[in-house]
Amino acid sequence: RTGTSSLREALNLLGYKTYHMQHVMKQGHVQDWMTVLNGKQALSEVVDTLLVQAGYTATVDFPSMAYWQELADLYPHAKIILTERSSPEEWWQSASQTILVPNQVSRFLFALSPFWRSFGELLQLLWYKTFDLDRPRHVTREDRDLVLQAYLQNSAAARAMNDSSRVLVNQVSQGWEPLCQFLDKPIPDVPFPNLNSRTEFQKHMMTQFLDFAIPVAVVASAVAGMYFFFLASHYKKRIKVA
Repeated sequence: RTGTSSLREALNLLGYKTYHMQHVMKQGHVQDWMTVLNGKQALSEVVDTLLVQAGYTATVDFPSMAYWQELADLYPHAKIILTERSSPEEWWQSASQTILVPNQVSRFLFALSPFWRSFGELLQLLWYKTFDLDRPRHVTREDRDLVLQAYLQNSAAARAMNDSSRVLVNQVSQGWEPLCQFLDKPIPDVPFPNLNSRTEFQKHMMTQFLDFAIPVAVVASAVAGMYFFFLASHYKKRIKVA
């Protein structure tokens, strides 16, 4: 919730091919990343297979963000962009109402959809690693202080590299200039992207809910209808016999 969707689109406009959590979901990479988080496969192997061989030249957002320091060591010439909100509290307010604390819609999907259940397990492993939780689980509002501490430590670690040629600390609200200067790219003649606001995210989740729930409801209604038709036919036969 620091503008990674906007940054992804900006990097794409600058000529990069950028990996994002959306690709994890759309390209069926959930289990691959879970093997890394469970320690069953090396990060370098999964990154080489899913990103390098697929032609990606940049990566933002989870799950790769959980390994940004390891990736920085694996690719010592790669540039690092730390995107921040105007304050940690503003970030928490956005993150807790979208990706971190499950609401009733996401809980429904995690409980009943096999795909979303698997994705929910991936998120629990990511939060366990990222926020140093007691076990793999979803974040709750009671975790606020722990999560904010991890946010601040992550920012401090990037700043501690103290290399302005490799690390850019940025807010997407700053637009094209700092990003293009850092990457030595000309400024595009289009507005800087502004994607995936809190409202847009919540609408997207509701769409996912309806896409799953409506077919389930139709099938359930059809099964119920057949059941009651069977019961009605059965009782009619009993009445005629009587």
